Amino acid sequence: MRAKIRGVAPLAGWTRSGGRALIAMLALHLILTITAPEAQAVGLEGAPLTVGPAVETARLSRLAVSGNIGDRFNRTRRNDGDTMAGHLKMYKDGAVVYGTIIEEAPHVNFPASVPPDYYNFMCAPWWDPRNPPYLWGRNLTRPEIDAILLARGDPPDGDLTFKIRIDERKLAPDFWTMGFVFAGGNNTAGQIQAKLADGGDEMEVELIMYGKPADCDHAGNPGESLLPGWADTQWSVLLDGRPINGQIALGSPAGLGTTQVPAILGQPLSVGTLVRITGFLALDCHAEFWDLNWTGDCEEEEADVHNVEIHPAYAIDIGVDPCRSEADRLSQLESALNALIAQLHIPREAAERVNPDVLERRLERAQAQINAWHAQHDAELGQLQSRLASAACRIQWQTEPRSTPR
Repeated sequence: MRAKIRGVAPLAGWTRSGGRALIAMLALHLILTITAPEAQAVGLEGAPLTVGPAVETARLSRLAVSGNIGDRFNRTRRNDGDTMAGHLKMYKDGAVVYGTIIEEAPHVNFPASVPPDYYNFMCAPWWDPRNPPYLWGRNLTRPEIDAILLARGDPPDGDLTFKIRIDERKLAPDFWTMGFVFAGGNNTAGQIQAKLADGGDEMEVELIMYGKPADCDHAGNPGESLLPGWADTQWSVLLDGRPINGQIALGSPAGLGTTQVPAILGQPLSVGTLVRITGFLALDCHAEFWDLNWTGDCEEEEADVHNVEIHPAYAIDIGVDPCRSEADRLSQLESALNALIAQLHIPREAAERVNPDVLERRLERAQAQINAWHAQHDAELGQLQSRLASAACRIQWQTEPRSTPR
């Protein structure tokens, strides 16, 4: 458990589990970031390191990448001349996380007008650095343009990406204690945890387009698939147990080198969609195109650099929440209560400047409002909490019993 002191405040509230914390006067307000542990991992040789719940064990036995995963990363080519190993800092294979899509719907770093075959991905004959598609619709500064056209005039990388906010409570019990075997164990779980804690548990999910060893000179015979890709029909990323096989809906251009992806296999993916992601937990060590000061560091010790990813993703499962309306109502109630509690938050410096009698009356009024809120809503709150904790409100997953080609 980690704790950060964020100020001085009285507390009065109702936790989601139903416990009330009431402090009448000023008290030290500790915001606790509690890190829960995680899911079954797959090690360097692809063999399970631990035995997780039966369902997850069965899923991962189908999704695990056979062979030495480090070697596969070293051999998998990107279309910028680098490899997967050169692009990422490796932490854990076979990671399973649960979360909600945030900020925007998925997008893919590939133009809608170009067939998504391996030759077009790796050789990019359609790419013209003088007028690249990823500049359309964006106003860039001259230094940004120079950085793109002169220093890093690579084609879009073909990754299909979106951001999620993970729910650490749903991670398997040994998520943070097992599977961190890369770099002799120096790529630690703590480095990832610190970044997630600072970034509100945000994580990027990236589906690579192809995971093959061939460069452009050998694109006509690219060889076996080393990692699953969304456009690869030999070894494809799964959606609800079905190979994607390039079947994504392409929408409008969405900025730098991207095209909107409103649906995969006909299944809409949008902000708020519940997902379960299986893949490789890593840090992105690749700068933004216009970052002229980037040194190539993965910044693993910088908690405020939020570069945690599942990359590549092996499978996406979409969850159905049968109690979404109840969950939304509970969120409304909790937000209203938190707004009342915020009236009690008085910074130390401000409290010292206020007459003690005035401060006491202010706290008493705020506490009276909180007490009235509890009298009005505690019964409903308890009912919602009980309902959401019941089996009837468990998230339903649509995973089909279909294995990958491996």
